[in-house]
Amino acid sequence: SGETDFPCMTGERVGIGRVYVKLDGKLDYNEWAEALRRGESYVSNGKSHLLNFNRQADGSFTLEAAARLPESPEIEVELIANGLPVAVQKLRADGERRTLKFADLKFTRSTWVAARIFPSAHTNPIWITVDDKPVRVKSSAVWCLAALEQCWKEKQRTYAAAEKEQAETDYEHARHTYRKLLDESSP
Repeated sequence: SGETDFPCMTGERVGIGRVYVKLDGKLDYNEWAEALRRGESYVSNGKSHLLNFNRQADGSFTLEAAARLPESPEIEVELIANGLPVAVQKLRADGERRTLKFADLKFTRSTWVAARIFPSAHTNPIWITVDDKPVRVKSSAVWCLAALEQCWKEKQRTYAAAEKEQAETDYEHARHTYRKLLDESSP
C-alpha cells in the first residue's frame, strides 16, 4: 500500500530543513564539519532557532530560542527525552532571542535529551548515562530502522553500478546494527 506507521518518513519534507552550525570567526568548511561532528548544531526550517542547548551542573537544561511566526503569537518549546516530551515552555514568536531553563528533571535510566519546536526545529541530543548503561529505546530503534529503509528506497536507484554492491553491504550492516539495538531495547 505504500503506507507506513511513520508518516514523517514519506519524504514530503526532504530539503525543507537546514543545518545550523555554531562557528567562531570566519566560515571555514573544515571547522564547520568538525563542529557538526561534535554536535554543535541544530536543524531548522529557518523560522525557529534553538541555540546553545546545554546541561548545567545542577542537572537542568538551558537553551536560547527564537522564532518569528506571524501566524502564531507564541509557540511551544519542548524538552524531549528518548523522543517524548517531558517539559514544555511557551516562547513568544516575535523573533527575539530568549533563554529558557528546564529544571527538576530526574532520569532513572540512560536517556537522550533534546529540545524542539515541533515541527520546525530540533537540537542534537545530550546523552545522559545512568549506571554505565547505554541508551536503548525501542521506539527510537524502530524509527531509525524505518528511516534507513525509506532512505534506501529513495536512494538505491541513484548509486552508480560500481558503488551499488558496497551500498547494499553498508545498508545491510546498518540494518543489522538497528535490529541489534531493537533486540536490546526496552519500551
